[in-house]
Amino acid sequence: MNERGLLNIHVYRARDLGKEYVSNGCDTYVELRLGNHIETTKSRASPEWNQAFTYSKHKIQAPTVEFEVKSRVWKKARRDVSLGRIIFNLEYISTSATPLSPHWYRLQDRKGDKVTAELLVAIWINDVTQMSVSPTDAGNSTEKYLISSSSISSSSDQSVGGEYLLPNFWYVRVNVIEAHDLLVQLQPKLYVLAMLGNQSLRTKHFSDGSTSNPQWKEELLFVASEPFEEPLVLTVEERLGKGSNNQVCGRCVIPLPYIPRMSNDEHTSGRWYDLSKQVVPEDDFEKKTVFAGRIHVTICVEAGYHVLLGPKGDCCSCDYMPPERTPCIGTMELHVIEAHGLLPMKKINGQARADAYCVVQYGKKWVRTKTIFDSLNPKWNEQYCWQVFDPCTIVTIGLFDDSCIQDNQGFKDSKFGKVRIQLSTLRANQQKKVELNYPILYLSPSGLKKMGEIKLAVRLTYSSWLTMLSLYSQPLLPIKHYLDPLEDEQQIFYLQYSITDIISRWFDQSEPRLRREIVEYMLDVESKMYSLRKLKAKYALSLNVLQLYDQTCNWKNPLATLWIHVLLITLLLSPKLLPTAIFLSLSLVAILNYQRRTQQHTEMDLHPSLVDIDSDELDEEFDTFPTSRRSDTVKMRYDRLRNIAAKIQNGGADLAANLERLQNLVLWRDPRATAIFMAFCLISVVVLYLVPFRVVLFVTGLYLVRHPKLFRVPLFPVNFFARLPTMTDMML
Repeated sequence: MNERGLLNIHVYRARDLGKEYVSNGCDTYVELRLGNHIETTKSRASPEWNQAFTYSKHKIQAPTVEFEVKSRVWKKARRDVSLGRIIFNLEYISTSATPLSPHWYRLQDRKGDKVTAELLVAIWINDVTQMSVSPTDAGNSTEKYLISSSSISSSSDQSVGGEYLLPNFWYVRVNVIEAHDLLVQLQPKLYVLAMLGNQSLRTKHFSDGSTSNPQWKEELLFVASEPFEEPLVLTVEERLGKGSNNQVCGRCVIPLPYIPRMSNDEHTSGRWYDLSKQVVPEDDFEKKTVFAGRIHVTICVEAGYHVLLGPKGDCCSCDYMPPERTPCIGTMELHVIEAHGLLPMKKINGQARADAYCVVQYGKKWVRTKTIFDSLNPKWNEQYCWQVFDPCTIVTIGLFDDSCIQDNQGFKDSKFGKVRIQLSTLRANQQKKVELNYPILYLSPSGLKKMGEIKLAVRLTYSSWLTMLSLYSQPLLPIKHYLDPLEDEQQIFYLQYSITDIISRWFDQSEPRLRREIVEYMLDVESKMYSLRKLKAKYALSLNVLQLYDQTCNWKNPLATLWIHVLLITLLLSPKLLPTAIFLSLSLVAILNYQRRTQQHTEMDLHPSLVDIDSDELDEEFDTFPTSRRSDTVKMRYDRLRNIAAKIQNGGADLAANLERLQNLVLWRDPRATAIFMAFCLISVVVLYLVPFRVVLFVTGLYLVRHPKLFRVPLFPVNFFARLPTMTDMML
C-alpha cells in the first residue's frame, strides 16, 4: 500500500448467529479493531448494519484488522457476549480502484475454531487519493446494500451487479522423503495421505523389511489461495487389506503462512515434523494425544509459476502473470451497453421471458452486471476497467439467464453464449470507444443457434508503446515453467480441476454469488473432453497450412509460383541477394494484406469450428462422463471411433515406414539397394564438388515448382525410396 492508500471496510450483515441472540430482542453490533484504534457499528436488533469505514495509512497501527461480532445480552450477563471474530492480514488484502462485492466469512472463537456464524464484509485497499468522505468522519458514513431474494422476485426488475477480485493462487510443492520411529506391524504397506482443503493426494505404498523407517521420495503438488487459511495435513496410514479400514499411524498439521516462498533459482531444505496419534488408555475413557514418530518432508510455496485458471493453458488465457505481478502496461475499458434479439429461455405463468445478465472475466477481476428482468432487449450501460499486463491475452464476456425467480425449484442459470475478444487485435490509444455488435452463438446437442447480439465498446490504452512491444520478445509464461516444467498431464488436469473448485467455492460465498455452472462455462472446464468435431477441425487446420505449398507447386496460384521462379533465378545469379529478396517479398505481402485487413473482429468464423456436422457427433460431444446413452448408441460410436483410430494408425505406420527406409539405406537389409545408394553417394560427391551448390538448389527448386503437366511419372529417387524394405511387411 502506498502512502496515500485508503483501507475501505464495508460491514453489511451476519447470519446463523443463533436464535437466542436474534429472536430474544438482543442488540448485536460489530467491533473493528485496527491496532489501538477501535470503532463499532450501530447496535441493532437484526444483525444488519450496512456501514462503511475508511482508514488512511497513518491510522493503521497493526498488520491485521479484526472484526468481532458481539451481542448485548443484559438478561444473562452484564457484559457483551462475543459471537465470533475474524482476522484479516493486511498483506493479503486486494487492491482495487472500485468497490468490491462483499464476501461471507466464517467466524472463529477465541481458540481459533470455526463457528457456524458468518459475516458479510467487503474489504479492499483503494489507491484513489480524492474521496467524497474524509478519513476522519468516514466511520459515520453508511451505505445501503440490500440483497434479498424476496425483493428481487416481488417488486424489483433489476438485481445489483458486482465486481470480484480473486485472491492470489500458488502452487504448493510437497516432497515426502521418509519417516522414522513409526509403531507398525510386521510387513505393513505404508503410504502418506496429504490433504489441503478439498484436495487430497497420496504417495505410493511402501513395503520393505525396515518397517519403522519407510522411504517414499515422492513429490506432490497442490493449489492454495491467500490468505492460506487451510493447513496442510500429512497422515501416515497403514493399509490393512480389502474390506477393512486403513489404520492411522500418525498425523501432523502444518500451517501454510509459515512455509517459505521460493522463486526461480532458490531451493529449500527438508524439515522433520513430529507425528501425533490419538489413543485411548485401558484405564481411561478419554482420548490422549501421544507421540507417533517423525516425518521428513520438503515444503515450499512456488512463487515462480503462473497458476493456470483453465484447461486452455497458454493458447487461450486471460492472464500469464505469476502471483507476484509485474507493473501493468496499460488499461482496458469495457462498456457493456445492451443486447438485442435474445431468445426466451424459460416460461413463467405461461409467459416466455429472459432475465439476462453479463459476466466478464479478465485476469483476477470478474464482473457481473445487474440483471434486467423480463426483457429480450436488455440495456445495462455499465462501464468497467482492468489493468493489462500482457497484450496477447483474451477477455471473455458471457451472457446468462438469471434463475433466481425459480431458485426454490433447483434450476440453474441458462447460457446464452459468450464472446472472446483478443486484445492484440484491437486498436490501442483511441480517443473514443467504438461500439460494435457481437453475435451470441451457443452450441448445443441440437446444433448451433444464434441467441442474439450484444453491443460492446472496448478501449485499450497503453502507457508505453516501447514496454508493450518488448513483451513480444519475452516468454509467454514465467521462466519457471521452462526451467522446471509441469509435464505430467494427469497432474495438470487435477490442478486445473482444483483451481476451478476453489474459484467456484469462493464465488459461492460472495454476494451476488456466481453459480458453479457459470464459473465452469467461463473457464471452459469441458474443453479438453473428447470431441470428434474438434478432432476433425484441428486436422483440417493442420491441412490448411500445407495448402500454400500445394497451391504454389501445382500452379493454383500462378503469381506466387512465378515469384518463386524469380527467387530461384536470384539464387542462381546472385546468392547474396536471396535473403534480401525473401524478406522484401514478405514485406510486400504484408503491405498488400494491410489494405484488406479487418478493422474490428466481430463476426466469428464458423468454418474452422465445423459446426455443420452430424447431430450424433454433437450429441456425443455433450454426453456425460461416464456415458448416459443407450448401449446400441455407445456401440455405434465405438465402431466409429475404431475407424478413426485405424486411419490414425495407418498414417503413423506410413511415417514410421518412411523413417525406417531412411535407416535401411545403409544397413544392407537389401544389398542391391544399399550398393546403388552407395554408388549414388560417390557420384554425388563428384557432382557437388564440380557443380556450384546454387545450381543444384536451382534445379531442385525448378523440379518442385514444375508445371503439373511435366514429369507426371515419379523420378528415380522417389521410385528407389519406395522399394526399400521395412519391418512393416514382416509384422503380424
